Amino acid sequence: FTRTAVNAAAGSRSTISSFVCGLVVMFAFLFLSPALFYLPQAALAAIVIVGLLGLFEFGELKLIWKSSKIDFALVCATFLSTLFLGVENGIMIGVGLQLLLFLYREASSLKRVMVSEDREQRDIWLRPTTSTISFLNSSDLVSWIEKLASSGSYNRIFLDFTNVRLVDSSAAVLLRQAVDTALSKATASSTAAAPQFVIYGCCDQVIKVLEPVLHPLFAFEPPRQRYEGNECSLVDMNAVA
Repeated sequence: FTRTAVNAAAGSRSTISSFVCGLVVMFAFLFLSPALFYLPQAALAAIVIVGLLGLFEFGELKLIWKSSKIDFALVCATFLSTLFLGVENGIMIGVGLQLLLFLYREASSLKRVMVSEDREQRDIWLRPTTSTISFLNSSDLVSWIEKLASSGSYNRIFLDFTNVRLVDSSAAVLLRQAVDTALSKATASSTAAAPQFVIYGCCDQVIKVLEPVLHPLFAFEPPRQRYEGNECSLVDMNAVA
């Protein structure tokens, strides 16, 4: 690692530099070991420190700090772990923290959706802002569908999956369970009518996953400008009563 750092600090630009560096190290081992035997360790430490200082890019750290405080904290945690626990442990901790951060962001990616309403037809359109719907983030969408269906305020609930490119089977099952629950509540209630559920704008890959699970509870329609001209807004799911 130290040899690589010194090589990078020397201005290497290609893999040939590593080959030349290896030749220099081999020459030093074979012919210069007796001369370097009495070299103080402080001098060797200075070489290592100078090489490592070249790896610090403080300008990049400033950009990360301005861009995302969470990512900056992740960088600091990885650096401190490498400094006190070793390179291997530090890398493993950094990868683990990045994985946890990815899972958190994926799980919260459906907290907001684009919403458009047609009050005359009593229709509502929900467009997820993420391209992936999985078991990690589908619970928010499912919860919102249950609330909208049980409110009795809409005749049809449209799920606009135009931007969605990946849906797993677990999310499809959760959607079906939500619709089954809504239909059961509507059947048991004499005041609330069961709304119609429509999914449209799906690509072929998403249809192959959803249709076997959701048909016939959901109707599938091709993409078209159904709600063109209606006001569309970004809504936080947690704000829905």
